[in-house]
Amino acid sequence: MINAQLEIILIACITAICCSIPGVLLVLRRMTLLGDAISHSVLLGIIIGFFIVNTIDSPILVLSAGIVGLLTVVLVEILAGTKLIKIDAAIGVIYPFLFSVAVILISLFSVQVHVDTDAVLMGELAFAPLNRLEINGVDYGAMSAYQIGGVMLLNIILCFIFYKELKLAIFDPNYAATSGFKPKTVLYGMMLMVSITVVVAFEVAGSIMVVALLVGPAIMASYFTKRLWAMFFLAPIAGVIATLLGYWASHLLTVSIAGSITTTIGLLFMFIFIFAPKTGMIAKAYQRHTMRAEFSVNMLLVHLWQHEVIGDAREENMKGTISTHFNWNGEFTELVLNSAIVRGFLQVSDDNTVQLLPEGREQACRAMEG
Repeated sequence: MINAQLEIILIACITAICCSIPGVLLVLRRMTLLGDAISHSVLLGIIIGFFIVNTIDSPILVLSAGIVGLLTVVLVEILAGTKLIKIDAAIGVIYPFLFSVAVILISLFSVQVHVDTDAVLMGELAFAPLNRLEINGVDYGAMSAYQIGGVMLLNIILCFIFYKELKLAIFDPNYAATSGFKPKTVLYGMMLMVSITVVVAFEVAGSIMVVALLVGPAIMASYFTKRLWAMFFLAPIAGVIATLLGYWASHLLTVSIAGSITTTIGLLFMFIFIFAPKTGMIAKAYQRHTMRAEFSVNMLLVHLWQHEVIGDAREENMKGTISTHFNWNGEFTELVLNSAIVRGFLQVSDDNTVQLLPEGREQACRAMEG
C-alpha cells in the first residue's frame, strides 16, 4: 500500500469520527433533517466568506459558514414557531433556498471561486493528499488530515466538557430549563459544532457523504444502546468500519470513494436494521410472536379457570371448542396448548378435556391481577 492510500484512509476515518460525534446529538434530538439542512446551507456561508477574503484557505470561510448554519436553525425555528407550518416543512423551505442561492453564486462566479457543484455534492477523497502542509520546506503530510483532525479533537473535548449539559438538553429539556440550564443555548452550540464539522469536511467528503456520516453511524449505534456515552463510543466505530469497507470496495470497483463509503453506510444500516440482536426487524418480529403466544397462553388459562369456577368445565373446556372460543386456527391452537403443557400449566385428558394444573391456576390468577 502506497503512502497516498494510507493518507486517504486516514483522512476518511478521521472524517467519519469527526462527523459521527455531533451526529449522535442530532439523532438523539431527532434533528437529523436539520443536520441535512445545515450540511447544504453552509455552502452559502463558504461562498460569502470567499467573497470577503478572496481565498478558500482562510478561517473566515469556516466562521461565515457557521453563521449561515446557525441562521438556518434560527429561520427554521421562526417559521415553525408561528404554528402555521410544521418543522419538517420549514426545513424543506429554508435549506433548498439557501443551497440554491449558493449554487447560483457558484455558477455565476465559478472562475473565481474554483468550486463546482459536482465537487460540492460528491467530494473526492482521492485528491485530499495533494494539498500538503509544508513548513520551512518540510512536508508534514496532507493538510486535510490536520484540519479535520483538529475539528475531531474539538468535538471530543466539547462533548466531554459539556456532557452533563448535553445529556440534560437531549433527554429532558424541560428539567434542564428548570435547573438553570438553557436548552436553546445548548441547541445553538450543537448546531454551530455541526456547521464547523460540515464545513471542514466539505472539501474532502462532499455534502452527500457528510450527511451519511452525520446520520448513519449514530443510527447504527442506536440499535445497540440508548446511553449517550455508549453512543459516543459506538458511532465512531461504526463510521470507521463503514469507511474502511467503503474505501476497499471503491478500490476494487474503481468508483468514487465518497460514493462507495456512502453506499456502504446504507448497506450496513440495512444489515443492522434487519439482524440487530434485540432491536432488529427479525428480533422485533420474534418478540411480537413471543408476546402474542404468551398473551394467548394467559388468555387460555384464565378462560379455563373461569369455567372451572362456574362449574361448566366439562362442556366448555374441551380441546375442540377452544379454537371456536378464541377464533384461533388449528395450528395456532396446538401451539398455545403445547406451550402451556410444556410449562406445566395444564394437561389434556383422554377425552380431550383440557384440565388446569395447580401451576396453571396460579398463573391464571397472576394474569388477572397483572
